[in-house]
Amino acid sequence: MPSLRTRHIAFAAILLSAPLLMGAQRIDAPLARADAHDRMAAVPTFRSESELVVVHVTVRDGAAPVDDLPREAFRLFDNSRPQTVSVFAHQDDPITIGLIIDVSGSMEALRARLSYAAAKFADTGRPDDELFAIVVGDRPHAVLPPDAPFTSDPHTLRTAIARAQHPGGLTALYDAIAAGLEYLERGSHARRALVVLSDGLDNASGITFEQVMMHTQASNAAVHAVGLVDPISLSRDPGHLRRLARATGGEAHFPTTNAAAIEALEAIGREIRSAYALGFVPTGSTHDGALHRLDVKVQSPGGRRLHVRAREGYLAGTR
Repeated sequence: MPSLRTRHIAFAAILLSAPLLMGAQRIDAPLARADAHDRMAAVPTFRSESELVVVHVTVRDGAAPVDDLPREAFRLFDNSRPQTVSVFAHQDDPITIGLIIDVSGSMEALRARLSYAAAKFADTGRPDDELFAIVVGDRPHAVLPPDAPFTSDPHTLRTAIARAQHPGGLTALYDAIAAGLEYLERGSHARRALVVLSDGLDNASGITFEQVMMHTQASNAAVHAVGLVDPISLSRDPGHLRRLARATGGEAHFPTTNAAAIEALEAIGREIRSAYALGFVPTGSTHDGALHRLDVKVQSPGGRRLHVRAREGYLAGTR
């Protein structure tokens, strides 16, 4: 089994009941600069030194997750070339969990919904999971200290978020997602995911949506989104959240009530817990800097017609 510096998938249903932590760790000091070029230069390229590519796969029989398939049931293709699955992680394996929490001015009207969901889901982590959270207004901030960037205790994370103070103002959502992907690289688990809680609006980042999509495609994380959208607000962009989730094999939900927000997080929790993480080292041309198409096929033990959702592709590195 290759050593992983790129191990991924994670579940993150530990939202927030209040935003920006006073004294929180700033994710990347250069992101605070006014010059957009400097801010873009501060965002990492998210290519691991390992060539391992991780594909997050969800398998369903109708609406029910199928969570008992062996490694041998999966066939994986990179640009139509069959690949050997060298890493296989599933339900009982721990996960690294990242939350991106939008606490900008555009989310003001949805604070109650966010708080309510936080109270219900603060204790969903498992003892061996790695948890972290980033809150974002006009720049991203980590709520945990640099000397302890992860916690396995949901109460610790919930307390850190609850000390936060609402920054309001603009939204550097794309910068925060990029920072979250880089943060996940420090994790030690093969299963990793980023859960984004936002209305999708970005008006302060140093990178564009297409650039953050490239970072996402170069990362091995699954991105999930809870689009908390005020129906009467024009300052929202849920379509981008859908695209980010779909590209990585994640899910996007757009609840309009407190109850629906909880249901959405429960669904994401089930999704991440039941998903498979398939890792492979590509054969053939792997350093062409191109977007490679991924296809996953599942051989059902009973001949069942199963629905498979997986990461659409990955951005290969260059030497």
